[in-house]
Amino acid sequence: MLIREGILGCIGNTPMMRLSGLRPPGGAEILLKLESWNASGSVKARAAEGMLAAARQRGDLQDGQAVVEPSSGNLGIALAMACAARGLDCTLVVDPRMTAYSTGVMTGYGAHVECVREPDERGSWQGSRLQVAREIAQATGAYMCYQYGNPDNPATHYRTTGREVVSQLGRSPDVCVVGVSTGGQLTGVGARLKENGPCRMAAVDVEGSSIFGGRYHPYRLRGLGLSWWPDNLDAAVIDAAYRLPEGLAFRSALLLARTTGILSGGSAGAVLAVAVAEASQLTSDNTVVAVIAEQGDRYLRQFYDPAWRDEFGFQDAPEPQCWFQECQDLRPLARRSWSGS
Repeated sequence: MLIREGILGCIGNTPMMRLSGLRPPGGAEILLKLESWNASGSVKARAAEGMLAAARQRGDLQDGQAVVEPSSGNLGIALAMACAARGLDCTLVVDPRMTAYSTGVMTGYGAHVECVREPDERGSWQGSRLQVAREIAQATGAYMCYQYGNPDNPATHYRTTGREVVSQLGRSPDVCVVGVSTGGQLTGVGARLKENGPCRMAAVDVEGSSIFGGRYHPYRLRGLGLSWWPDNLDAAVIDAAYRLPEGLAFRSALLLARTTGILSGGSAGAVLAVAVAEASQLTSDNTVVAVIAEQGDRYLRQFYDPAWRDEFGFQDAPEPQCWFQECQDLRPLARRSWSGS
């Protein structure tokens, strides 16, 4: 029997599952990398602990020094958990879109939660959170991880997540589909997989985000999107970039829950839809890995709630055949349109 050393030892070594019912007919095999099995319930546990451990080793994070970070949810939860395990004070800067569930988990770990009230001049809540977190760090001397540009973020995914995918398959997959988020996961995993064989990296973003160009506008899906190109995102790793409607992401997550029993976030729904689009272009001899980043329990009062969907005009889970067609119609963005590359 494997016995882990503390909660931080329960990060990583997540399972991979074969997707059967939602596999496109005649298309590539789809495997789900279930990052929701990490301690704290998301892939962000890897980055949170990886950044803290590296900072501590370098001496950037001293004994008794507090930690501050802006977060839309999962990184904040993971960082609150890791700081609790390390005996560190933690302040998390959130915005009004934060679910009561996520805020409750953060404070349950003992973190202090500061909520910004207005987006920045671009209408970006991320920018507003980041500004306040920097002010707190400057005023108090707290250490800010800065997940968007901290090289320990992609380095952690290169060392752990990417290595696990290769180990579990015995090779690199033909395609790996990953949500963009802060860029750390996509960059680190992509670098590792490409070292171990040809692998097409498909990046997934949400409409409203301006990472891959276009004007930023607010959206309700959590876990994807920014109003700028994050420093951790290496364009050279990306072979295809998709920008999906959040409604398709929500419907895909609902369908995944009802056909497989996997309760995931909307970002995972977006990743699944792109995995089907990519698998449809391949044959049954090929393999597509889709990284399922988080648990869905934190969204039970959002898109899993019929009343919430009705209020904001989102549809219920579609029939699989209609959904397959919608996914197969997805097309990647033209590379020349990318900003930051």
